[in-house]
Amino acid sequence: MKFIQQLKNEAGLSHRLSFDAVLLVDLEVVREKMGAYPGIKLVSYGSSLRYSFENVAEDGSFIIISLLDNSISLDIFSPGDPDALEKIAILRLLSVASVLHDCYKVYLDGMFSILVKILSEDMNRINGCKRCLTQEKKRYRREIDIVLAKRIIGIRKERVELENKIETDRKHIEKLVGIIILSKHNGSSPDEIIKDLGISKTLLDLAIANLSRNGYKRVELGNGRFQMVMR
Repeated sequence: MKFIQQLKNEAGLSHRLSFDAVLLVDLEVVREKMGAYPGIKLVSYGSSLRYSFENVAEDGSFIIISLLDNSISLDIFSPGDPDALEKIAILRLLSVASVLHDCYKVYLDGMFSILVKILSEDMNRINGCKRCLTQEKKRYRREIDIVLAKRIIGIRKERVELENKIETDRKHIEKLVGIIILSKHNGSSPDEIIKDLGISKTLLDLAIANLSRNGYKRVELGNGRFQMVMR
């Protein structure tokens, strides 16, 4: 049967877990077996064996296990909340019970409620972590969506600016080709102009169309040649 006591002492709060047990051998045999248990220190020896577990926590907390002929108890001493070390204490108790399986008959019925509590806390913690991860994923996805949206808007803006620049440059080139036609090739054939300037037929047509919009007209001279004259 388990019972819990909350005490106040010089080390802070004390939390005691005690379980019924029947000693099957002499305590000296138990002492010999516990001598090989790592990370444990014998505190007192007499009608019972009391051991201190080392390196339990960094805040000065420690756990004492008492081995008697009719019970095994754990005392958790902590300047903060000893309940936080309850899981560690249970794990240490199970570890000691496995070492002393042929020395004690331990009744662990009272441990079930503690294990249910610990497992429930762990499940709540896991579920809480899952919720946090889900929220973090959603937040991360939203941030990615925002970044992508800003990038798409930026690319579209760059594209529009580039298209405007290309259009401006195209119109400028059309004007330059038109000037060259008037000054050098007024009376030439389209093939002669294309070969001399290294331009495409499309650009030549656009240049001629631009001249037409600016007061010139195309007059065919025969043999494929033409001339641009003012209207």
